[in-house]
Amino acid sequence: MKKLISLILSLVLVLSMSITAFAAEAADNNTAVVKGSYTASDGGIVYSVDVAWGSMEFDYEVPAGVWNEQTHSYESGAAKWTYATGANAVKVTNSSNAAVTVNVTTNILLSGITASVEGGSFTLGSAAENATTEIEGQATDSTAYITLSGTLTDKTASKMVIGTVTVSIKDETAAALTEEEINTAVAALKNGETVTLSNVSAENHAAIVAALDESSNGALISRSGAGLSTTYMLKETFAAALSEWSDGTTLTLLDNVTEHQNNIEVTDKKVTLDLNGKTLGLSSSSNKSIIVNESVAGSTHLTIRDSGTGGTVTAYLISLDIEGGTATLESGTLNSMVRCFGGTFIMTGGTVNNSTNGIENYGGTVWISGGEISATLTGIWNEATTHISGNPSIAGKVALRNYGTMFVSGNPTFAEGNKADFEVYAPVTLNTQPAEGEKWSVSVPSDVAEDIIFAVPGEGVTLDIDRFEYVNLYFYYSYKLIKNDDGSLALVKQ
Repeated sequence: MKKLISLILSLVLVLSMSITAFAAEAADNNTAVVKGSYTASDGGIVYSVDVAWGSMEFDYEVPAGVWNEQTHSYESGAAKWTYATGANAVKVTNSSNAAVTVNVTTNILLSGITASVEGGSFTLGSAAENATTEIEGQATDSTAYITLSGTLTDKTASKMVIGTVTVSIKDETAAALTEEEINTAVAALKNGETVTLSNVSAENHAAIVAALDESSNGALISRSGAGLSTTYMLKETFAAALSEWSDGTTLTLLDNVTEHQNNIEVTDKKVTLDLNGKTLGLSSSSNKSIIVNESVAGSTHLTIRDSGTGGTVTAYLISLDIEGGTATLESGTLNSMVRCFGGTFIMTGGTVNNSTNGIENYGGTVWISGGEISATLTGIWNEATTHISGNPSIAGKVALRNYGTMFVSGNPTFAEGNKADFEVYAPVTLNTQPAEGEKWSVSVPSDVAEDIIFAVPGEGVTLDIDRFEYVNLYFYYSYKLIKNDDGSLALVKQ
């Protein structure tokens, strides 16, 4: 049996940049003597770095069994991770006339699986080494290789996203922008100019945003390019910024948006929304949402983060509607439901608040590894595939309601005010369980009138029935929690 999974690819360029110089205008029309001198110049640093990705698709192969002619029985073979030739490779080529430092890192979302990077940190020398106007230089390159270990327990997995690979590139020798260069850039942006900078550190970027924050409305569009440069555009309105929010760009709010009257559609592009401590208000009267979709597999990824404090997306019913592609919440607050009809929703931080259900998954894959989900009714309503790992906090009358496939790992926290931590129509795979002395509660839906399996243990897990308790939320029937011979936990009607 083969179960195919994939890793999302991302490129982080830790930038090295130079600022455009603006010529001063003459004060009068007096004639002056023009003098010239010959000076040799190296033309400055030009960055050009290419990243070639393997498919990052891996197969988890589980042999059906090996025949033992001595015992006349099938014996389990060892499961293993495989991949096509080159699928696990990340090749970085430096054509710049400066050396760059490269780091390749991974972030695996699923507990029980570990990624290793062989040759993931290296320095690529300048392609201009020994080059002259008559002699060509030579590009330098190196390749990192990703391998996986551990157990994939989801037997339904098919090209399931389980993590990310990130390539970070920077010039260690380049100096950061000066305050004067930042001020010049900000003035040019306010004047309506597009500004391309080199050597923008995280602190420099924050300083540019802070300076614009004080005196500008609308939003800032920024793009990190393969030449280790960042291009900025200041737009006076949020609507104008949306029209420039193209593949590879970040839209940073500089002012609150009130009652935006249209859906915000993210299709076939990889973009970031930085709330920057502001509120993005979607129309409550016409039920508008951020809609994520794609027409080409792997072409869409929306990342939502808040570089400030208190950044929030508000909507009447649904703040984030995922029909295809991938959406990631890193930080910030979504003040209404996340709904997933297809694609993938990843939550590594931030908050989802809603007066009904926090997350509803009807046909996609949901990964929750951090953050806080708080709902009046159900924290996560799952009818497809949901993975809980890490240390998220989940609150609701029912924290997790499962109709489909659900895996729970890590150390999730269920709020004390929950009436039930689980409500099950289908079994949950538990790769973890409460600490000794603690209990997770489970209920049976009101429309179920027969015995039901609540939980099956993950590989290597022995479930302790004393760490779970049945609660009767609906009073139609009463159940007793028992442990079966196969180690699963069941609810038996009384």
